[in-house]
Amino acid sequence: VIGGKILPPYHHMIGSLVLNEKNGKTQVKFTFSYLLKYGIMGQFMNILVIKHQFSKAPSLYVNGLKEYMERTCN
Repeated sequence: VIGGKILPPYHHMIGSLVLNEKNGKTQVKFTFSYLLKYGIMGQFMNILVIKHQFSKAPSLYVNGLKEYMERTCN
């Protein structure tokens, strides 16, 4: 459980976050890949629900990082 929400049934998940300075601003690149449990049922869950949820996730993570850095660095 992260942030009060139950996560999908992962068999494997890995992600990376890369920060680069570009023209005086911070460029953030967030990538992740995952494999769900339950074989073909996991693939259906991914198509119907999980992939859509994850399409929103990177902006939430980046906005959370931005808010944290603004609070701690200012």
